Amino acid sequence: GEGGGEGGGEGGGGEGGGEGEGCRLRVFPWARANRLIAHASPSGLAFGGPSCGLSLDASLEHGTSLASETFASEPLSSAGGAGDFRCLRLEAWCLGAVERRGSGAAAGRASAAAESCLVGG
Repeated sequence: GEGGGEGGGEGGGGEGGGEGEGCRLRVFPWARANRLIAHASPSGLAFGGPSCGLSLDASLEHGTSLASETFASEPLSSAGGAGDFRCLRLEAWCLGAVERRGSGAAAGRASAAAESCLVGG
């Protein structure tokens, strides 16, 4: 992403200006602190929680990155103050069938937490 945060840019992440310049890949696996892995809605996409490790708005052009308990990660972008960034390129993949899981109060709480990341709550 713009601003040189880790994980941005082509080729698996970059830090600094150009592609391949000062690149380093950092991996943040699921820390098992919660089950707030990913959420998609008409408002956008969110990954991690309760503060979104990564979120993109509905246009997929603007996003934020905050420290995430889900992945025990720090903010992925240092641009724009509060982890705000502009997405220049996006590549998305889906492997396998999409399966809806969860119901009841726990699923509702998880969905509400992810939605609050997307609307700035």
